[in-house]
Amino acid sequence: MSNSGRTGLNLLIRAVLYTIILTFSAALFVFVFDSCQSLAVHGYMIKMPFKAFIIFVLTFLPFGLQSTTLFLLYYLIRHGSYKIIPVIVFVVINLVLWFLLSPLSVKLKDKMVENNAALFSKEALAEGYGEENGTFKNQGSYVYYFSMAGEGDRSPGFVIDLDALEKKGEVFQSGKYSGMVEKMSDTLVEDAIQTPKATDWIIDRFVNLFSLENTLLHLDWAYWLSFASLALVLISLLAFRNFSQWRLMNWVIISILFLAFLVFNYYAWIPDSFMNGFREKINGWLKFIPFVHNQFAIFFNLIFTILLSVTGIIVDVKGRARFAEDN
Repeated sequence: MSNSGRTGLNLLIRAVLYTIILTFSAALFVFVFDSCQSLAVHGYMIKMPFKAFIIFVLTFLPFGLQSTTLFLLYYLIRHGSYKIIPVIVFVVINLVLWFLLSPLSVKLKDKMVENNAALFSKEALAEGYGEENGTFKNQGSYVYYFSMAGEGDRSPGFVIDLDALEKKGEVFQSGKYSGMVEKMSDTLVEDAIQTPKATDWIIDRFVNLFSLENTLLHLDWAYWLSFASLALVLISLLAFRNFSQWRLMNWVIISILFLAFLVFNYYAWIPDSFMNGFREKINGWLKFIPFVHNQFAIFFNLIFTILLSVTGIIVDVKGRARFAEDN
């Protein structure tokens, strides 16, 4: 088998391995993080049956599938060549990951949830996930005392507004303050486990992007195809695998652009964004295009894809010429 053929085969094998490793790593990180948080705040670890954990892991499968694109790019930087076979294999693998396997993974997870409904009943979720009796928490100017264990943040209890002129407390019942109590806000451990603001900003954007993808994957196919135009741009970053003879430079360029395009598409899709005015104008101009959503994001993703593809062709042509001269 030729070198280019071996590289193509290695790409396929690594796509499978990267997806498995990234999916389980993300799921394990979140599970351990939440368990440690629960242990610090409530004094017990999160309980999860094995089947529920498998379904929990499947929640992160779209993340694993899509993050594989970046690691395959790193592999091609390390084993870069100007052969066409690895390029074709890379493009096909990523189109399958984004446009086929990502939607199928969500359907698989939803089907497993449906078939194991008992694991996600109110009674099952309440066990190990509610507020512990006698838990104090604070958010902003409010201090909460949860008098009973309940489901999530829907426990009854007592609240005091520290900014009020009269520090009078108010008893609340289940659900009245639902959503107002954030995680990691126990008064006794807040300072010890509070993360830096920069880290919080990055995590919030990542979680919001993940939630956005999950929402779009549950809508009709046109929504996901519109968002997945991002994949075309990320695939086109292949243009920089041989951009410089210094591989570290190629790694830095691809990493920065990968994150930049993720951030751009995040702000291109969220409702409250600084891009709103511009997005509405572009969507108005291109509203004649059928079967798509958010023409603004698609338009710029296609423009970036074309520019990067042209850049890649130029880089490869010059690289081939330089390689021929050296040999």
